[in-house]
Amino acid sequence: MKVNFDILLLIRQEPVRKSMAGALALLVMLLLALPFLPLTQEVRFIYALAAVCLASLPVATTYLTFAYREVARNSLAGSERIADNQASIGLTLMDKALVIAVAVSFLGSLILSLLQVTAASVGLLLSIALYLAFAISNISRLLILDAHAKEAAVADFNFARVANNLRQPRFAFHFSALDLNTPSHVLMWLPYLEALGIPFFIIVRERKHLFGLAALTSTPVILSSAPQLKLVLPSSVTTVFYANNAAGNFALINGRPDLQHIQLLHGDSDKPPSFSAVSKVFSKLFVAGRMAIDRYARNNVIIPAEKFAIVGRPQVARITPARTDKPSDMITVAYLPTWIGYHEDAKFSSLKHAAGIIDKVMSGDIPVRVMFKPHPMSYKDPASSRYLGDIRRVLSRQRSNGSLGELHQDATDPIDLYNMADILISDISSVIIDFLYSGKPYLVTNPSKYDDAELQAYPSVLGGYLLDEAGENTLELVKLAAGADPMREKRMATRSHAFGDLDHAPAELFTRVSIDIIEGRYSGDATTFEVQKLAS
Repeated sequence: MKVNFDILLLIRQEPVRKSMAGALALLVMLLLALPFLPLTQEVRFIYALAAVCLASLPVATTYLTFAYREVARNSLAGSERIADNQASIGLTLMDKALVIAVAVSFLGSLILSLLQVTAASVGLLLSIALYLAFAISNISRLLILDAHAKEAAVADFNFARVANNLRQPRFAFHFSALDLNTPSHVLMWLPYLEALGIPFFIIVRERKHLFGLAALTSTPVILSSAPQLKLVLPSSVTTVFYANNAAGNFALINGRPDLQHIQLLHGDSDKPPSFSAVSKVFSKLFVAGRMAIDRYARNNVIIPAEKFAIVGRPQVARITPARTDKPSDMITVAYLPTWIGYHEDAKFSSLKHAAGIIDKVMSGDIPVRVMFKPHPMSYKDPASSRYLGDIRRVLSRQRSNGSLGELHQDATDPIDLYNMADILISDISSVIIDFLYSGKPYLVTNPSKYDDAELQAYPSVLGGYLLDEAGENTLELVKLAAGADPMREKRMATRSHAFGDLDHAPAELFTRVSIDIIEGRYSGDATTFEVQKLAS
């Protein structure tokens, strides 16, 4: 695991600040208590001695911190040292003068405490005042030094370690996701980026994702805040990939307009994130097929045709095609609903109806194996948690017809469920389009009660069997899909519309277009689709 110097600074900085603040608070409390304590000269002597010891703690920790930073920087950056004008190390002359003044004042207080109580008290007050000046000076200086040192250290780490170790990285993957507990967007694309055979590294904006990724890949991972982003990209980098529309992306896009900024997204669906106007800020949009390009135009998000590149969905390489024979006596159904979105135009989730839908499928006259996997975001919503409790009970119920229910958690790869399933039940989401690659039948929920005209805005639905609002017709449609399957021809047409690389091996177009863009030789011929004409 490669260690980022930025992390060392963050880890070491907190104890120093706490020790200084703690010592300062204790001294202030002693000072406030002094007038109310009936102390003899001997006790005042002990009091002054204790104050000296307390005051020395933050001074010592400050020196030790600076020394630690010097050692850590040398060990991480090799023989290269950060220039003095970037981040000076050690105490300034003013700091040293304050330390001497504090020491002299305390020594004077000790001597005076043996002679005159009043003079000792004045000396003690003076020494504490000088210490406060020293502490305030160093706290502010720590903050200033920390900003410069982190920037310089990250730059040193990047150029001295990442660039040298990787023979000059050619691209980076930028990831920010405050609402995710795991870096799933990165993991989705990581195997295909690594397969390019070109040196790169990953930039994360949240510390929780740094440690999660570092344990899963040998690719270097750097934690960076917005002001540091320009520093962590060496001149050899030409391209940055992204997998979501996070606000954190803008700092890098605006800070480095000279680079190619490629939006991959973390799924292709008919939901608003897949036709967001935010997409306009990227240099290129990688899409699975012409369905994705149509989607922008249909929603009046006008993007020049040359910004699109049809590359398919590399992830579908692991999806097995539909069997030519019919399912066995027990039909296997995978049910993967989306999560309850934040906005009305994204509320496609059938989660509140899921228990009823599952119960209907499992209570029929044929045995059905139901594999249910909720969206990871569903665990964060209190209402969703209640629905999940009902779903667990329905899945675990014993059935006289031999039906079986399974609840799959985050660790289960959806593609494994696609491969085991004969039929999919899902909402309007990227799950439908990924499953569509298999050619197997799928059922689409309709919790918003869209009519036929409204459903035209969601072309991925057109190749599936449509449930009613509460899923009352679920079992009927499962039987139909597993038997005669009258939607097959339309489903295969929808599949061709969704995937523009069906005449290529999965990931072939993605690899070719990615390398061409990174190396600066992309001709833009992956798609000549004119989005403007669609909009008109």
